[in-house]
Amino acid sequence: MVQYKFVDLSKFEKEIKFFFQKHPFGRYLLDRNFATTGAIDFEWNKVLEYSKTASVAIALNNNSEVIGLIGFHLSKWDTEVFQKKLAFLQYFLVLEGADVSFEREVASNLLEKFHEWTIELKIEVVITKLDTQYFSPIYILQQNGYIFYETITYQTIDASDVATGIADRIEYRYACEADIEALKNIGLKNTYPKSHFYLDNKFPVEKVDLMYSCWMENAVKSSQKIVIIEEANQIAGVFVYDVVNHKTTINKKFGVWKSAFVDSNFRDKGIGLKLFKAAMQSCLNNGVDIIDSSLVDKNIGSQSLHNKLGFRLVNTQYTFHKWLDNN
Repeated sequence: MVQYKFVDLSKFEKEIKFFFQKHPFGRYLLDRNFATTGAIDFEWNKVLEYSKTASVAIALNNNSEVIGLIGFHLSKWDTEVFQKKLAFLQYFLVLEGADVSFEREVASNLLEKFHEWTIELKIEVVITKLDTQYFSPIYILQQNGYIFYETITYQTIDASDVATGIADRIEYRYACEADIEALKNIGLKNTYPKSHFYLDNKFPVEKVDLMYSCWMENAVKSSQKIVIIEEANQIAGVFVYDVVNHKTTINKKFGVWKSAFVDSNFRDKGIGLKLFKAAMQSCLNNGVDIIDSSLVDKNIGSQSLHNKLGFRLVNTQYTFHKWLDNN
C-alpha cells in the first residue's frame, strides 16, 4: 500500500537522496560531467529549501522508500501581474522502470493531492515544466487536460572552452538604473513572440507584455548581470544572466543565462552573435566555471547561435498549462 502525504522533508533526507539516485532528472543529475554525489546533494538542498516556502508531498511504498514527489507553490508575482491566481507545479517526479500501470497510479494520486490544494486556494491557472525522459507524469498531466505549449532545451559550455572560442574582444557595459525605461521598452518590443505565455490566448497580450517589462525592471534592481552592447550610441542588445555559486555541492560557479534581446532596429546585422560573445566574456570576467543556458526549442535563431558557440545539450523539458474552474 502506497502512502501519500505532506511531510517535513528534513526528516527524509536519506530517502529522498536515494530517490534522486534512482530517478536522475534535470540539468545536474543528468550531466555525467558532474559527480553523482555532488549533484544529488545539490538537488536535495534545492528541494529542501523549496519546501520551506512551498507545499511538497511524497509517495512512500511498503518499505518506506520514496517512489514519488510533488511540489508546488502560488506565484505571488505572476498572480499580481496577470490578476489571476497562478501556481507553479515545480516538482512532479515518479520512479519509473517497473510497472507502467502502477507508476501512472502513483502519478495520478500525487496530482490529486495538488488538485485538492488548487481547489482550496482557488487557483485559476497552473504552469509546469517536466523532464521529457519520464513518461508517467507527462501521461497523467495530459489525461487531466494539461496542454503542451513548448519544449525547453538546457545547454551548457565550460569556461575553458569559451576562452579558446572567443578571440575578439567585444565592448560592452553593465546596465544601471538610468537604463530602466529603455530596457523596459526593449523587453516589451523584442521578446520572443512565441513563448508559452504568448501562445496561450487566455493570457491577455497586454498582460504578457507587462510581465516582460516588469521582469526587465526587476532584473536591473537585482544582483543579476545585465550586459549591454551599443551601436551608434543606442542600445542594440541586452543580455541578462545570473552568477550562481554551487561550490559546496557541485564545486562549480555557474553563469546562468536568462534572456537576450536584440533591438529590432539592429536585426540581421550580426548583433546577436556579438551579444552572445559579450555575455560569454562577461561570464569569464566574473569567474564562472560553466555557462548554463535554457531556451525555447523553436527559437531557431538562438539555437543556431548556441550551436555556433559550442554549447552542448544536457536536458529537455516540456511546458504545460492548465486553466482551472475553482471559483
